Amino acid sequence: MSGGPGNGGAVMIEVDHLDRTIIRTLREDPRASYKAIADRLGISHNTVKTRLDRLVREHVIRLAVIADPPKVGLAVSAHIGVSVQPAHIQAVSRLLGGRREVSFLGLTLGDHDILAIANFESNEKLFEFVNRFVGNLEGVTSVDTTVVCQALKWDPDDTAFLALLDGDSAPDGGTRTHPG
Repeated sequence: MSGGPGNGGAVMIEVDHLDRTIIRTLREDPRASYKAIADRLGISHNTVKTRLDRLVREHVIRLAVIADPPKVGLAVSAHIGVSVQPAHIQAVSRLLGGRREVSFLGLTLGDHDILAIANFESNEKLFEFVNRFVGNLEGVTSVDTTVVCQALKWDPDDTAFLALLDGDSAPDGGTRTHPG
């Protein structure tokens, strides 16, 4: 599947238990070689390479460096709900998606048409973005902003949800982050 979580009607590609196990193993050690992953899982390194190549090609996974926004000077994180006249949703989405501040953008059902998650150097920069940019886009009817005061969990590359597909529940009712 491509585009990230909540793809609605996106075409699903087959991702099986072994694919999910390879992903979790790579998540635990992103620098692991094909051979190291293969040895841990008891499969050939060619199987690991072939499967990872396919998962990357099909946009199931991305191999990337992920920075923690506050640690790189982006101290303010906000969820921005945008209501838009139907005829303008695609244009507003394109404009928001083109902004460096926006790290997530999705079309939603509910109180808003678009949800953006964005990071800023300061409250002043957030204010300018919301009131001078988003609020002035053609077709925008309202903007609701929620500022994150304290992040309790931030892991954009968390793969713990994969265990749900394998029925791997932890004893406390939660989900383990890796098999075993």
